[in-house]
Amino acid sequence: MSTEREPTATAIATRFIEDRRQGRRSSIDEVLASFGAVGVPDVTRVAALREIARRLHEGREQEGSSAHAGQLTDLSLIAAPLPVLDGYDIIDVIGRGGMGTVYEAYQQATGRRVAVKFLLDAGAHAPAARHRFEREVEFIARLQHPAIVAVLDSGVSEGRYYYVMDYVEGTPLDEAIAPPADDARLALDCVARVAEAVDYAHQRGVLHRDIKPSNVMIDGRGDVRLLDFGLAKAIDPERGVAVEQSLSEPGQLIGTLAYMSPEQARGLVDQVSVRSDVYTLGAVAYELLTGELPIRVAGALADVLWRIANEEPRRPARLRPGLSSDVDAILLKALDKLPQRRYATAGELAADIRRYLADEPISARRQSVVGRCGRFVRRHRQMVAVVGVALIALIATATASFVRIVAERDRARAAERAALAEVAHTERVKDFLHDTLGFVDPDVVQRAEVTIVDQLDYAASQVEAAFAGYPLEAAEVRHILGHYYLQRAQYERAETQLRAGLAARAGLLGKDDLDTADTQHELALTLHARGELHEAEALYRAALRTRRVHDGEKSTRVANSLNDLAWVLKDLGAYAEAEQLYQQAIGLRSELLGERNAAVANSLNGLAHVYYKRRDLEQAERFFREALEIRENPADGHVSRVDVAATMASLGGVLTKLGRFDEAETLLREALAIRRTLFGDEHTATIVSMNELGLLLRARGDYAGAEELLREALRLRRLVDGPVHPNVAVSLVNLGLVLQARGELEAAAGHFEEALAIWRTGGELADHQNIATTLGHLANVSRVAGKPAEAEQYCQEALAMRRRLFADDHENVSVADTSCLLGEILLD
Repeated sequence: MSTEREPTATAIATRFIEDRRQGRRSSIDEVLASFGAVGVPDVTRVAALREIARRLHEGREQEGSSAHAGQLTDLSLIAAPLPVLDGYDIIDVIGRGGMGTVYEAYQQATGRRVAVKFLLDAGAHAPAARHRFEREVEFIARLQHPAIVAVLDSGVSEGRYYYVMDYVEGTPLDEAIAPPADDARLALDCVARVAEAVDYAHQRGVLHRDIKPSNVMIDGRGDVRLLDFGLAKAIDPERGVAVEQSLSEPGQLIGTLAYMSPEQARGLVDQVSVRSDVYTLGAVAYELLTGELPIRVAGALADVLWRIANEEPRRPARLRPGLSSDVDAILLKALDKLPQRRYATAGELAADIRRYLADEPISARRQSVVGRCGRFVRRHRQMVAVVGVALIALIATATASFVRIVAERDRARAAERAALAEVAHTERVKDFLHDTLGFVDPDVVQRAEVTIVDQLDYAASQVEAAFAGYPLEAAEVRHILGHYYLQRAQYERAETQLRAGLAARAGLLGKDDLDTADTQHELALTLHARGELHEAEALYRAALRTRRVHDGEKSTRVANSLNDLAWVLKDLGAYAEAEQLYQQAIGLRSELLGERNAAVANSLNGLAHVYYKRRDLEQAERFFREALEIRENPADGHVSRVDVAATMASLGGVLTKLGRFDEAETLLREALAIRRTLFGDEHTATIVSMNELGLLLRARGDYAGAEELLREALRLRRLVDGPVHPNVAVSLVNLGLVLQARGELEAAAGHFEEALAIWRTGGELADHQNIATTLGHLANVSRVAGKPAEAEQYCQEALAMRRRLFADDHENVSVADTSCLLGEILLD
């Protein structure tokens, strides 16, 4: 009897199929475990899968099928003949859609549980259907995100197109969180996670176009998984608009009616953009929170489409009393009929939800009376025109009677006028940003491609003319532009805008105004990123003083200033004060935000870096582990894989120094894998991970592996940061250390000298710790090369510099090490 026919495998197959008949979707491993110990588990598992596939493919389990007819996961489907696919055991039908059928299967080579989607036979003969199916495969394959189901394989089998993806065992979003959600914050957190996945897809050129609860699964761990890119469309990720010829005819409806955006409802396929996906996310959130769709979809199709395109949704708080006005503002902004008034990206929607969940100010604002009136006028222009004429006549005859009354009320309304002036200020800024940043039409700009930086440049060029006579508004816009330039690493442009905004605010509002302090802090962040550390420190301190005066000692703004001032002091080598400030920030953030807040983890991470710089590796390990534990299990449940990878990498570096190489390598490789998935290779974070893993390999004595990684990191550093960026100097030093270990002393010295030249380009950084460290490396390599005079010169300079840096720290380890090295050189 063959292995496939042994009694144990037969019994397992029988129980598996019986479980499916009873509506239980147990995995093969769960069924196998129910039998207890078996002879050779892996062999038995494979044999059982073969037996299940054989029976189902040959259609031998017909009994009882009629009792379950119409049930998607029952025997009516598994009794039907199943397709055969080399390398896979197909054992069940998961579901059917307009384009294809999805099957449950196991990959024979790995035993992995997967889902296989086959294009329907009818679609295989239609070029448009094949194109859509192939495009879906291409789109999902380019998306490597934990909340998006990944493609593992694809091809054509016996004339049928297919692709293989991860098997997601879970529940549709609206079943896992039945509307109206009992826990509104949990529902919003899930929507934010979906929005972050959608934003990731947008940034990689994929527009979903069919986001709905049934296309979002909540798996057994509570994670969200976005499915079904069958209607997806290629877009320019910078502009958020289509770059491919649509497969739909003009006027054709694309998407699910209940969650369809106004532009989709009008059939304006070419106007569908990332903001259309924002609308559908808003519709999903609205339904989860209120139990109702934003627009009723009952009745004739023409009437429903008109309502989607024109009817305003009711405020969510009217349907769910007690719902925060901030939630109203977020949902109604996402659901705005005009795309340019919605959130510009799904990421912005997610960020606003995160701000609400963290009890921070949101960017959306409740719609004013003026705004609602404006919408009414746009929808009823003719009626408003007639009524307007009548009102003008009435006002003209009544004006004289009211002049005296208005004059008497002027004093009482002074405060009201001031408030209205503030509203006008805000509206002018908002309108300007909407016109220049919110929506850019390539036909207007006369360009084939418009990047975000292009939009910022255009807005910056219009500020002076647009705000002539309104210097405060101009200063606010420059602050906003500077912030977004900084987010995109456009440091010179950011500095230009922020310096102009700071000069205006300081001149008009005074140096001790909160708005002035905000711009000081933003400019400090920019200068810090550029390596201008001393000026950044001065600005951080000025902003901290002002915030303490206005907010007192206990505010999140004060905590932010403490944290960022500690950060720059750490980079300047002022470790004692940096440690003190980080401790203050940790205490304040824990008190205000809770001990498991992401901001607390950020400060713990910074404090760990201080201890690492001071070579107190035990304390560094302790605080990195505390930060990592919070980042992996935050109070709000939102795990930032970016932050997790950063702390993993730092902890791996500490463990490398402690000689715990195996544990360090596991962390460093995991961090590098996360960063490559999230960012690709040409990103600072990925390059940092390459450097850290290269240093570990050097410590393990794998000099060839270390050199390969560090040379690639250096190449990428020069490409990403430019030839004289401090990050390039870091890579040069690391590679130089490996070359020195391999005995290539001249090449190592050349790398150290090039790094030293870069460190010294900053002028103000003449006493920076990195310069002293690099001088020490040059002293060491010169000593080994038999050049004692050069070694002594480098070492004397390094020692003098470290004594200046740590004048108040007489037991500093760096000073002691340099003194020892000088002693060894003199003895030689």
